[in-house]
Amino acid sequence: MSVGSEINANSLLAVFIPTYNRAMVIKELLEKYLPIYIKFGIDLYIYDSSEDNDTQRVANHFQSDFNNLYYIRFPSDMHSNIKVYKIYQKYCWAKHYDYVWMCQDALRFSEEIITKVIDNSIIDEYDILVTFLESDDASEPVYSEIKDFFVRYAWKLTLYGSCVLRTRTMLEGVNWDYLIGKYCVPDKINFSHICFYFEQITGIKNFKAKDIHTNSSLVRVSGKKIIPGWYEDTFKIWLDYCSSAINALPDVYENKVSAIRNYGIKSTNFNLLKLRKDGLLNKEVYLKYKRKWAQYSGSPTVVLYLYTKLPISVVVVYDALRKLGLIQFISHLLKRRASLKRMRRFCKEHDKVYIYGAGMVAERYMEFLRKMRITLQGLIVTDTTQQNNEHIAGFPIIDLATLQDKDNAGIILGLNPDNANEVKQYLAEKKFSGGVFDEYIRK
Repeated sequence: MSVGSEINANSLLAVFIPTYNRAMVIKELLEKYLPIYIKFGIDLYIYDSSEDNDTQRVANHFQSDFNNLYYIRFPSDMHSNIKVYKIYQKYCWAKHYDYVWMCQDALRFSEEIITKVIDNSIIDEYDILVTFLESDDASEPVYSEIKDFFVRYAWKLTLYGSCVLRTRTMLEGVNWDYLIGKYCVPDKINFSHICFYFEQITGIKNFKAKDIHTNSSLVRVSGKKIIPGWYEDTFKIWLDYCSSAINALPDVYENKVSAIRNYGIKSTNFNLLKLRKDGLLNKEVYLKYKRKWAQYSGSPTVVLYLYTKLPISVVVVYDALRKLGLIQFISHLLKRRASLKRMRRFCKEHDKVYIYGAGMVAERYMEFLRKMRITLQGLIVTDTTQQNNEHIAGFPIIDLATLQDKDNAGIILGLNPDNANEVKQYLAEKKFSGGVFDEYIRK
């Protein structure tokens, strides 16, 4: 381990960069970011497992001018995730830090994001700060329910650089032997860092995580980045290894399929054209993974089939339409048209038609019926005393208990799917004998 001439004793935060054979990527990083890091009192560690000495020479050059840079050498055959585990076990740390940030060597966070991380580190109340490339919510939401956090963020935390950890809660009292034995095995190792995060937070009392808002203007990927070594095994890593690792997590994480699907929906699905062009998506891959695709991708198997079977020129057009949302839009229109036909048929089969609900969905369904020239008798609610008006758009609001001629009545559930399920149970409890139309039709 070689270090700078001095140690910055006031550092709250350290940034760790595992790297392999990317001397030019590291040079670009150090040229721009070492001055920023030293400005904020951040220490930077380069954990290098290159097959040559180019990265070490780059680091040694910068260490002569910066006292916040540390260089550590690992064997070239060491798996990236083993490096990450060793780093989190405080391998060759110069001192203690309140927060640590494991980053991919090609990620470039703006000074604005670094400032936010520092500010939240000073607050010192978050166990995890999420710093993914693109956040979903500019309000920077805070999470304390680990099950919800798991489904929403497991896929994001796959990326090195997507989270900052508080050492006091995330790196103290870790059963490393247990984690290594369970997750640092061939079919799980690529996601062993994810498994570490979610194993550890199960034991944190009053867990709290915050999503720091990022976008393409605040974080970018270096133009010098090369294709990662795992690229050729994309399907195996996603559909075999990801599912194996996530499914091995403790049972407190109930919705594991959704977490795995989010990984597929948000990442791999968007690269199918490139995978096809590069020869990594073919008939053999389709046959091997079509079942797991159906289970974990969040897309119909036909999508994988089309990318595999169509001529490449047609795939290019299909991919463009799909990314523009036109394929989904056309599919939505066809499904909506079929649902409206079934709604019309349902109305024709009943003497009197009612809508259950008095909100936005009910208003949308009222418009559907108006265009169909279907006579609507009124709007049914569970409790009329909770309504401010006796009529909506000229239609009476009716309590289910006062509904006449129930046997010949048809009720359309003008509710969102969750509320519709509750009302279906309520109608069954009240032994409603008429017809119920429970399809949810979007705009």
